[in-house]
Amino acid sequence: MGDFNRHPLLSKGVKLHPDDTAFEAVTLIAQYLVRSIQQNEDGIIEDVDTEFLHQYRVSIRKLRSLLTLIEGVYPLEDSRRLKSAFGGYAKDTNDLRDLDVYLLDEAVHRARLDPSLNDGLDALFDDLRGERKRAIQGLKQLFLSNGYQNRKKADQEWFFLPDLPRGPTANKRIDKLVTKQIRNHYDEICRKGKSIGDKTPDRQVHKLRTECKKLRYLLELFSSLFSAKEINRVTRRLKGLQTTLGRFNDYCTQRQFLLGRLETSQNLPLNTAAAVGGLIVSLNRSKKDGVAKIKYRLAKFRDPKTTKKSLGELLT
Repeated sequence: MGDFNRHPLLSKGVKLHPDDTAFEAVTLIAQYLVRSIQQNEDGIIEDVDTEFLHQYRVSIRKLRSLLTLIEGVYPLEDSRRLKSAFGGYAKDTNDLRDLDVYLLDEAVHRARLDPSLNDGLDALFDDLRGERKRAIQGLKQLFLSNGYQNRKKADQEWFFLPDLPRGPTANKRIDKLVTKQIRNHYDEICRKGKSIGDKTPDRQVHKLRTECKKLRYLLELFSSLFSAKEINRVTRRLKGLQTTLGRFNDYCTQRQFLLGRLETSQNLPLNTAAAVGGLIVSLNRSKKDGVAKIKYRLAKFRDPKTTKKSLGELLT
């Protein structure tokens, strides 16, 4: 594709310099992410490891976030179009990823229930494996169709055009823009975190998780602009918070998934319905425990003797 071979994929990301322009830095990172999307797409088609689909989706999320976090590098119309297009490519894989996550957690779900309900779980997971087989076949057909390939190829090659259009912030120094965004998103996490409690709606917790992702992407994509020691201080705390928020999100989505099975499967065998009901009760308990763990991680993340100090050093 275009000039891909002129820019070999780097194993540890992209090396940037503080005086790079926003256009130079964002374009280099975008090209890196596009190559990652391509490489992982090949792995999805071969279906040898579910990690290919996970990394494919992560690369798309990072690319879309990049266009938002450092906005104005390209014309607004182009950024919006590309965000929408790549969002569509990720959406095409939603069903398969949901099934992968559930199947990967099979042992965890079995451990939640009394062994007497194993027969019911056997039937449930057999159904999910059948659904996954159909989902991967459908996705392969979509990926290999000419129309889909041509559309995606055009969107990916856009970042390699020799005369890429520039937006109002294209010529600003990247380090100035990034440090401002890091400060903003750290403060936003702290602000949103203050309202987290036992009665907080799930959507608010999800918004906090999204904000953490934005900060994590900033720290990862632009890590070469900062000291590795200082980056690691912040990311250690952030990873702990993200892991806890991720588990909470899993409890929520898996609970909704199981509720959907009960509502839509009218002829669900009694033993399977009993197993699904037991899992829903167990996930509800995990959700309640998860809130306390989130509050604990937030307190550690906001501790001025740790993260705030490290953040100050990072941005000095």
